[in-house]
Amino acid sequence: MELEAGGAPISVTLVKPGLIDTPFPLNARNCLDAEPQHVPPVYAPETVARAILHAAEQPMRDVFVGGGKGTAAFGQLAPGATDRAMRGFVIPRTKSQKPPLPRAANVLARPSERLAERGDYPGHVQETSVYTGAAQKGMLRGALLVSTGLAGWALWRVARKERQQRKARECCSLALPLIACAPALTPRWSRPQHLCGWPEYSTRSTTR
Repeated sequence: MELEAGGAPISVTLVKPGLIDTPFPLNARNCLDAEPQHVPPVYAPETVARAILHAAEQPMRDVFVGGGKGTAAFGQLAPGATDRAMRGFVIPRTKSQKPPLPRAANVLARPSERLAERGDYPGHVQETSVYTGAAQKGMLRGALLVSTGLAGWALWRVARKERQQRKARECCSLALPLIACAPALTPRWSRPQHLCGWPEYSTRSTTR
């Protein structure tokens, strides 16, 4: 905003990459008991490079590389549910089957001589991002509005159902003590058979 207000002849684009197959897990300091790994979907580094070049030619405010836009949108609509889903899906898949590298072998301790642009991810690496390409062409605005509206409607229905269930539980909690006290407060001749075992239309005996 300061650059725009000052009339600077440049543009700023925030590039938000997803999981990219770079040597980041190998170069970063690792305190896990196994070598970390990316959680799919994983994209090639060239997808980020193409997004940067596109932003240099056609300025954009921000661009997601990969499928991170959906996660970010759901994180704003339902942050608690998104955190629980990420915790159950991402955390168990962070560790690989490889033993950890020496803790001192990271770029924080000494410069790395590994200049490779790709890492050692063993799974499938997507060479292109359909989402990023469509976003750069402006094809996702309408779809994003529709999907956001549907997601909001679904969350509203879930919240409405939870409120109804909570009210029903509150009503039951208030009614149960009255039901439990009903046999003691009702005369024997008027007690229903299914509540106290007396005949439904029995009268009090008058014989001595």
